[in-house]
Amino acid sequence: MSSRNVGVWYEETLRQKYNNPRLLIQVLDKIYGPGNYKVKTIMNRWILSLPQPLQPGELDGIEDRIRFHYNPN
Repeated sequence: MSSRNVGVWYEETLRQKYNNPRLLIQVLDKIYGPGNYKVKTIMNRWILSLPQPLQPGELDGIEDRIRFHYNPN
């Protein structure tokens, strides 16, 4: 995934495992905008690289939005 030129990236590891990277990317594009983050996987875990650190509770909110796309009911 392309990303803008950012000097420092802050990594956050998603706690849940997600099998459909397309849904994950759709949610992250809505939150951060295309190209404003990076995603990689290490040992089946999704690692987000963000241009600023997350505030307390933000990771929970991101995972809630991703889960909604997997199961909207």
